[in-house]
Amino acid sequence: MIENKILLQSTRYGEFSIDKDKFIAEGGQGGVYKVSTKKGVYAVKWYNELWTARDKFRADLTHLIDIGPPDEPEGVGKRFLWPLDLVTDSSGGFGYLMDILEERFCESRDIRNPKKPEVVKPNLINLCQISFLLAHSFRALHLKGYCYKDISDRNILVDPKDGEILICDNDNVTVNNAGSAGVGGTLPFQAPEIILNQKFPSTLSDLYSLAVLLFHFWMWHHPMHGALEYSIPALDNDDRKNLYGKNPIFIFDPDNKSNRLPEGYRSVNKRWNTCPGSLKDLFIKSFTSGLHNPDARVTEGEWRSLFLKLKSGVTDCKICDAEVIVDLDDETKCWNCNEKLRLPPRLRFECDGSTDDIPLLKTTKIHPHHLRPRANESYEATHQIIGEIVENPGKPGQWGIRNKSEFAWEFTSEGGSAKQLPPGRAVPIKKNLKEIVIQGSRVSILP
Repeated sequence: MIENKILLQSTRYGEFSIDKDKFIAEGGQGGVYKVSTKKGVYAVKWYNELWTARDKFRADLTHLIDIGPPDEPEGVGKRFLWPLDLVTDSSGGFGYLMDILEERFCESRDIRNPKKPEVVKPNLINLCQISFLLAHSFRALHLKGYCYKDISDRNILVDPKDGEILICDNDNVTVNNAGSAGVGGTLPFQAPEIILNQKFPSTLSDLYSLAVLLFHFWMWHHPMHGALEYSIPALDNDDRKNLYGKNPIFIFDPDNKSNRLPEGYRSVNKRWNTCPGSLKDLFIKSFTSGLHNPDARVTEGEWRSLFLKLKSGVTDCKICDAEVIVDLDDETKCWNCNEKLRLPPRLRFECDGSTDDIPLLKTTKIHPHHLRPRANESYEATHQIIGEIVENPGKPGQWGIRNKSEFAWEFTSEGGSAKQLPPGRAVPIKKNLKEIVIQGSRVSILP
C-alpha cells in the first residue's frame, strides 16, 4: 500500500494524485488505484520498490506505451487493457495509467467457480465467442512480433453475458523470444520449456498457455491434474516442476492412461465425453505432440476457425431442449439426455480458394468470415449478419435464406437462369436450389 497521497506526473495526462482510499486491487508487483486526471477517470498501476529498481523493466514499459496495442485488424486493440502513459513521482517511483475496468467484466476463472453463483455462466454461443476472441486477439499480438508471457485465468477478464473479453496486465508483453525483466508466467499455465528454463517466452510458449486456458474454459479442469497429482498428499516445488514441466501427461492422452482422473471426477469426464470431436482433437494435439514440440502446437488461426465453426453449430436438442453443438466432423450426442443428434444438411462456402462447411440449422447466420476467410478484418465483424435462415410466416415448415446485406445476391436453380435477390428478400430452400453467389463467394446446400 502507499501513503495517504502521492503526487504524480505524466506526459499526456498532466499532474494528479494517488489516494490510498481509491485502492482497487493489489498484486505481486504493486497496487492499482482509481485516479482523476484532466482527461477523465482512469486507473494507475503503481509498482513496488522491487520493480521500480529494474531499469530494463521501466524501459520495456515505456516501449509498450509508445507502440500501443495491436492494431491489425482495426478494432482488435480494444480488447487489451494497454498501458496509456508512464506516471512518475518525485522520489523515482513509477507506474502506468490505464482505462478503468468496466463492471460487466469478471475474472475468467470465476465463471467456473461454484462458490460464486452470482457470476453468470456463459451459454455455448458466448463460450465459443470468448474462446474465439482469445485466439483472435493473441494472434494479433503475435503477428506484431510480441508475446504475452503470462496467459492465465487471472489475466483474462470476460463478460459472460456478451461473450466479450479483456486482456489485462499487458506490462507482461515483450518482444517474441527475447529475455525480459518482467514476469515469466504462472506455473500451471507455463509451457514445459519455460518451466525447465530451456527457452525464453515466445509465441510458441503462449500457444501452450492459451491451450491450457481454453481447456479450463471447456472442461473446468487442468489438463494435467489427474491420478499423478492426486496421489501426492502435498505438492512441493519439485513435484509441480515434474507435473507441469519434466513429465506432464495429459489426463485424456489416448495412448497413455497413467494420468487418468481418479473416481469421483464424473463432471470432467462427462464434459470430455460430450465435447465436440473437432475440439477434442485440438486438445489432444496440444497436450501430446505439442507438449515438448513447440512447433507442433495448435495455432491461433486453428483455434479461431474451430470456435467460429462450433458457434455456427449451436442449437437446441429436439428431445430435451438443452443447448448443444452440432459437429459435422463427429457423431454428436446431447450432453443432457444422451440422445444422438441427427446431422443436418450443410451450408458450403467456396471462396478465396478455400471450402468450408457449417450446419444448416434454423439458427444459422452468415457472417463476413464465411465469405472472406482469408481477410483478417472479417474476424472483427462476427456480430455482422449478412444472411440468415428464416421460416415463411405464411407457410410454416418452409424455410429460406434471407439477404441481410446491403447488396443484391445472385441465385440459380437446377435448370434455371440466374436471378437477383435484393436486400431484405429471401429465397426458399428447395431441392432445386443450386447455388447462391454472395460478393463472389459461392454458397451451396449439401444433404
